[in-house]
Amino acid sequence: MNNRTKLKVLFGMIVICMILSASLGAAASEKGIWTPQKREGHYIQVLDKGKWAPDTYKAVQNLIDRSGAGSPGYDPNRKPYVVFDWDHTSIMNDTEEALFLYQIDQLAFNMQPEEFYEVIKKNVPNGPFSHEFKNLQGDAVTLEEIAEDLKRDYEFLYSNYEGMNGKEQLETLHSTDQFIDFKAKMYFLYEAIGETHGIEIGYPWVLYLFANMSTMEV
Repeated sequence: MNNRTKLKVLFGMIVICMILSASLGAAASEKGIWTPQKREGHYIQVLDKGKWAPDTYKAVQNLIDRSGAGSPGYDPNRKPYVVFDWDHTSIMNDTEEALFLYQIDQLAFNMQPEEFYEVIKKNVPNGPFSHEFKNLQGDAVTLEEIAEDLKRDYEFLYSNYEGMNGKEQLETLHSTDQFIDFKAKMYFLYEAIGETHGIEIGYPWVLYLFANMSTMEV
């Protein structure tokens, strides 16, 4: 796991938490089903053994036994809770990256070409990206080069997509060389910014793509 991934996991743990029910549960039944059961006057929830990896099941169940409803120290006035990481833990993959790809696939942008061109360069230093981000000839890729390519692609999509300033349906544009190039280079740019300049620049950059949208539109 590289430093960027570690920081992303930490960021997700800080920002996203899941609060479980007050009665975390206690010992699981051997049948491994979710059923409410009663112990010492408390209703508890039993883990579904089939939905957990064995070691994970054991660790979570031990925590529940120590601190959940039915445990010796359980206090209904100070109900226990746990905090889970979200991306790659509670769900598969990453919510921010999934939204980024969705926005590209749906061409869900509210910018004219010149605005888009400025946004994809916003706060990103000029020049080449780190050594692993090369073209097919093995040459370093610069922000200026990829931004020019993306501007040209976006101008075509903007002029032709019925949801922007054109008449073509999204499905038709998906098969064009311009869209294929656009999607590949947008994700390339996202990865290149994050790996070269860190999450301090990479994470806010994705949010700039919501320019001119209201909260409800986002």
